[in-house]
Amino acid sequence: MTKTKQAWKRWAIVGAIGLATAGLLGSDALARSHGRGCGHDGLERLESRIDELGLDAEKKTAALQVIERARAAQEPRREQMKAAREQMHALLEQDAPELDKVLAQADVIGTLATAGKKDRLQMMLELRTLVGSEHWQELRSHKGRGH
Repeated sequence: MTKTKQAWKRWAIVGAIGLATAGLLGSDALARSHGRGCGHDGLERLESRIDELGLDAEKKTAALQVIERARAAQEPRREQMKAAREQMHALLEQDAPELDKVLAQADVIGTLATAGKKDRLQMMLELRTLVGSEHWQELRSHKGRGH
């Protein structure tokens, strides 16, 4: 392999490591900025805010069921993400990580992260439809208050 190809490969690996690290750190920062990260699964805060809305019993029960379904879907993906990150760390700890393997693992992590964000969006849209515009605005007004 020529020196130029080696240099490009080295820079590509460094870039992949940087992207993977930024993705891992960024997803944690994003989780904290959206109020997740409190409690075991990050949904407790949302449950408590649903409790504070003063919904009728039927709507409150339905909203809590939406959150519970999201929680049930979240746990397997959390385990998959943990395993994928561990695999990435194992790849990056090698003396000479293979670029294709590192990038493929970055794709796995990205796919899992995207699926998790889509699940959360689906849950939020279901809640928005369920609780109505006024209560939705009230839920959003609590965002970031540190309750």
